[in-house]
Amino acid sequence: MNKKERRAKEKNKKKYRTAIPKEMGYTLNRKKLKLNKPESNALNIVIDFSYYDLMTEQELSKGLKQLQRCYAINRRSVNPVNLHATSFNDYLSQKLVQSANHLKWDVKFSENHFKDIFPVSDVIYLTSDSENEIHDVVSSNIYIIGGLVDHNRNKKHCYEQCKIMNINHGKLPIDKYLSIKKTKVLTIDHVFNILLTYHNCSNWLETFQKIIPKRKEAIPIIGDVKNENKFNDENE
Repeated sequence: MNKKERRAKEKNKKKYRTAIPKEMGYTLNRKKLKLNKPESNALNIVIDFSYYDLMTEQELSKGLKQLQRCYAINRRSVNPVNLHATSFNDYLSQKLVQSANHLKWDVKFSENHFKDIFPVSDVIYLTSDSENEIHDVVSSNIYIIGGLVDHNRNKKHCYEQCKIMNINHGKLPIDKYLSIKKTKVLTIDHVFNILLTYHNCSNWLETFQKIIPKRKEAIPIIGDVKNENKFNDENE
């Protein structure tokens, strides 16, 4: 790789680092970011990687990339949350270190299952297959996002595991606010960003309009239909 190509690569990296927070309206002041840490009573959001063995190498790489995006979004948030990655073993750590120096991240990595870290009674597992709709996001709950990227090959797996482990589960109230023509499946970082954004603004429609990609062809069920044009055009 010559000097010109290296410069182009660095330029693209910089664009990637700033694109997400810019789209979400988050601050880009690096000096402020260094001081911008989650408060002691901040919301806890967990990415559960206990399903890593169900994914192909390519899917696993996508899952780790989405974790990286969660970290980037949270790091640039005005009110960051406590971000956890559980069941994160040495194999996953070695995979991630190949593309990012995650040891310096404000992410709480643990090899333990989330059940061994948090009170099960406080846990709410996010799954679109749940019959329970989440109406609010509160700091007293621990929100779990399945770190599973499998293109629906293991459909309802997270939901079934919740029932087996007797864990509270819920789904985002997307159907209440949006009519979506395309698939409703969201990436790990989309779900994380929705929880983070709603927790800061307490408005589901505003949150969905800001985070859900335009390619989903989502139309608001309530409010001004013209707001359809505000939907994010971010790539997965």
